[in-house]
Amino acid sequence: MDLAYLDYLATSGKTLLHRSPAQLKILFSLVLIGVIIFTKKVLFLVIILSFLYLVVFLARLPFKKTFLISLYPLIFALIFAYASLGKGWEWFFVILLRVLGTATTMILLFSTTPFPCIFASLGKVFPEFLLTVFFMTYRSLFILFSIFEDIRTGFKLRAGFQIVHPKRSLFNLAKALGYLILKGMDDSQRFYEGLKLRGFQGKIAHQRRFCTWTKR
Repeated sequence: MDLAYLDYLATSGKTLLHRSPAQLKILFSLVLIGVIIFTKKVLFLVIILSFLYLVVFLARLPFKKTFLISLYPLIFALIFAYASLGKGWEWFFVILLRVLGTATTMILLFSTTPFPCIFASLGKVFPEFLLTVFFMTYRSLFILFSIFEDIRTGFKLRAGFQIVHPKRSLFNLAKALGYLILKGMDDSQRFYEGLKLRGFQGKIAHQRRFCTWTKR
C-alpha cells in the first residue's frame, strides 16, 4: 500500500462524498473519532464500524483493500490489548474496535479527499508549524506501512509465523517489530534530510484553488 494509491482514489472518485467540502469531512471525521474513543460498549462500536463500511461502499472504494489497510494498526493495538486483559475480554475487544474504527475513518478521509485539500483546510485553523508536523506525520505513517509490507513479505517467504510453533513465531514477530521501529526512524530521518536538500524551510506550499470542485 503506497501513498499514490490513496491519492488516486481521492482524485479519481466522482461520488457525492468525494465532492463534499474538505472542511466538512475533516470535522465529521474528528467528531466520529471522538465518539469512537469515548465509547466503551462493543455493540455500539460494531454499529459505528458497520456504518463506516457502508460509507466505503457508497463511496465506491475497494472494500477489500480498505479493510486490509485498516488492519495494520491492529498489530500495535494487539500488544496493548493483550496487556489489558486483566480488565476482561470486553475491554480487549473495545480496544481493537476503537483502533479499527479510527483507522477506517482516517482511510475514508484520505481516500475521498486529496491531501493538498486537507492541509489547505487545516491551514485555515492551525499555525504553519503545526501544519508541517501533520504533514510529516502523514508521510511517516506511509513510510511505516511500506516497511511493514516488506516485513510481511519476508515473513511469508521464510515461514516466520507458524501456529504450530508459537514460541518461535512470537520471537520472530518481536524481532520484526523492532526492525520496523528502527527502520521507520531511519527512513523518516532520510525523508527529512531529502526535504532539506530540496530547500525545505519548515513551510509547506499549498494551493487552495486545487480544492475547488466546480469543474468536476
